[in-house]
Amino acid sequence: MEITLELVDRLRKRADVSYAEAKAVLEETDGNLLDALILLEQRGKIRSDGGQSAQYSTKSGEETGAPSWEPQSKDTDSEKKVGVLSYIGHCLTDNRFEIWRRGVYTDSIPLIIFGLLVLLAFWITLPLMVIGLLFGFRYRFAGPDFDDNTVSQAVNHAAEAMGDAMERVRAQAEQAAHKKQSKQ
Repeated sequence: MEITLELVDRLRKRADVSYAEAKAVLEETDGNLLDALILLEQRGKIRSDGGQSAQYSTKSGEETGAPSWEPQSKDTDSEKKVGVLSYIGHCLTDNRFEIWRRGVYTDSIPLIIFGLLVLLAFWITLPLMVIGLLFGFRYRFAGPDFDDNTVSQAVNHAAEAMGDAMERVRAQAEQAAHKKQSKQ
């Protein structure tokens, strides 16, 4: 293939080489621009400008321009949606709902499972949680997103206060039962 000035210029725009080097590499690769780019990349002569230096188009007579790095409004919106969904997925899978009994860790489930139980079977889940509070169980949210969060600390504090109140009610009920038995 004939090596033209246009072909040499196209190679020089994508690689950090002189005119003579570009012509020599094109001669080595019989005028194949893609092979020349690969060869120059192997030799470490490709410019490091964000990965845009080694673009190649198969369309004849047309150069590929570097893509615009200006964000497009619809791409940004879709990227934001994906980012929000990714964050929500991360929060629901990495964080856990923990179950404790009298200061000893019992079990935990991912937040997504807990959320599904509360949403889909609240008539079973919520009464079981209240019964658990009566028997000395405490609940808290834990994970990388809840450890330093003031909202989660407030929720955990409220759960502990509820657990303490239930523990006092249970203790008073036991005392009342003992008094009743001792009178009989």
